[in-house]
Amino acid sequence: MRAGQERGYALIRLPGQCRADADRNTDYGGIVMQAVAGDRLHIHSNVVGSPERTAEIVEVRGAGGEPPYLVRFDGGDISLVFPGPDTVIEHPRKASRGRRPARRG
Repeated sequence: MRAGQERGYALIRLPGQCRADADRNTDYGGIVMQAVAGDRLHIHSNVVGSPERTAEIVEVRGAGGEPPYLVRFDGGDISLVFPGPDTVIEHPRKASRGRRPARRG
């Protein structure tokens, strides 16, 4: 398994594209990073000993839900973020649809 595939994406390098250009691309294996305000950003650490960070997306500044995102980190800091390949967007769970109440016999 290549690095990144365990998180659901794969690094795609186009012909003639150097690794640095491929790393800056936010399209991982045909999956474009998209978010809405209220989603959570989970930034995995890529350095041993550095903590992972989480933040709430306050505003989406890109077209169609794409980066950059204005986020509020759990410590209260607000920052404009261009997520890298070590970042995952966590969408809040919606209430299940189609669930029927239990029948009383």
